[in-house]
Amino acid sequence: MKFYLLNITWKCQLACRYCWMRRNITPNKELASVPERTLDEWKAAIERDKPDRIGLGGGEPLAVSWVLDLIRAFPDVQFAINTNGLNADKITELVKERIPNVIHINYSYHPDAA
Repeated sequence: MKFYLLNITWKCQLACRYCWMRRNITPNKELASVPERTLDEWKAAIERDKPDRIGLGGGEPLAVSWVLDLIRAFPDVQFAINTNGLNADKITELVKERIPNVIHINYSYHPDAA
């Protein structure tokens, strides 16, 4: 089985003091200034070497406007999502549409968050 973990964004609505991204990515100007890839760029990258399963992380992947379009574009790939749960509208949309290739959603608890 081929598995990819894609950090499709470094953005997050939270500012947790223990976050690895805030310690390692945000202070690194070289990494922090890299433009985010578009939906079409991610789709092309996945098509070049399609995996069986993709884990979506970040930052907060559900904050990306086109994230559900990426999942819909690959119905034969299983997706797992790591989320802080603040984008409940995207979760509601997943449930409402019953998108079958989302096999796992990991809600993480953030005690530093309001």
